[in-house]
Amino acid sequence: MRTQPRIERAYAQRLPIKRLEAALQRLVLQPLGHADAVAIVEALLGSSGVPPDVSARIVEASEGNPLFVEQYLSMLVDTGVLRPTEGGWIRADEGGDLSVPPGITALLTARLDTLSGEARATIEPASVIGQQFARAALESIAFQSAEVLLAMQRDARQPLVELRVDGGATANDLMMQFQADLLGVPVVRPKVTETTALGAAYLAGLAVGFWSSLDEVAANWQVDRRFEPRMGRELAAARLRQWQRAVERSRDWHVED
Repeated sequence: MRTQPRIERAYAQRLPIKRLEAALQRLVLQPLGHADAVAIVEALLGSSGVPPDVSARIVEASEGNPLFVEQYLSMLVDTGVLRPTEGGWIRADEGGDLSVPPGITALLTARLDTLSGEARATIEPASVIGQQFARAALESIAFQSAEVLLAMQRDARQPLVELRVDGGATANDLMMQFQADLLGVPVVRPKVTETTALGAAYLAGLAVGFWSSLDEVAANWQVDRRFEPRMGRELAAARLRQWQRAVERSRDWHVED
């Protein structure tokens, strides 16, 4: 008896990139060990000139985060707590308690506080824009798809009941949820999203008699996840109008000199 797992195994063998993607999804980064954190401190400040109490405090506070080690050392140097000497580095406040921000977010905030007003005015908005850029790129795909699908519904005079999706971008849950919100219908993602390659395999299988009918092929399709719309229809329509205004204003921006 032919089963779907057999098809999926054969499909994976012909697409090494899928195995690579699966391996990457399972990648887990472990925190730095004590010796590795000490090695970073010594690589940045030198092995012989780091005050032992400073090195120990940094390693303890970093909790294995290499960015914390690098940024905290930079802050100590920039604020003058650590000063260079011929033999390495010394503490300007010998005997005093070494203040350590509680976590990487607090540390980066403390670093921002040391900048000039002009520098902060540039960096702080840029950091927010950077965080939103990837989301805007994903949402733009959903907006464009929604416009096409809404036009198809108007021309066909047939409402959309649900949207079945495929392709690499469908792996992003945020985009799939936003697509469902814009359209107001469920978005259904299959277990196998590379439908183009799968379709070619199905055609070949039908040609050699591996499957006897289209109904048998269709029975192999399985749902991975169903995204139900959550956004109110008025808000969704407002978001779409806002997108259309943004597209309109971006036209004809390039003018030949």
